[in-house]
Amino acid sequence: MPGSGTRQTPWLVLPSYNEAENLRQVVSAVLAKLLESGRVLIVDDNSPDGTGKITDDFAAREERVEVLHRKRKTSLRCRSSFESASSATPRWAAR
Repeated sequence: MPGSGTRQTPWLVLPSYNEAENLRQVVSAVLAKLLESGRVLIVDDNSPDGTGKITDDFAAREERVEVLHRKRKTSLRCRSSFESASSATPRWAAR
């Protein structure tokens, strides 16, 4: 909250589906521009092209990247994604 004296961690939620060709470049560019305290949540909807493996590799070597694997391609509701990313213990981490 502005003026509260506490610092929130900024999150970027990055939906991905069949992005194996683009993901490395996109995530690298995002991390280069994101605040040092910022984090990236990559949401993979069970991409058949290997996107999920690439996201796992990123998360294994970059502490600012987390991955949410979903079983099928469905829409991301911005409000619930924002609420998850801004909570003290994100829902995807608590599962």
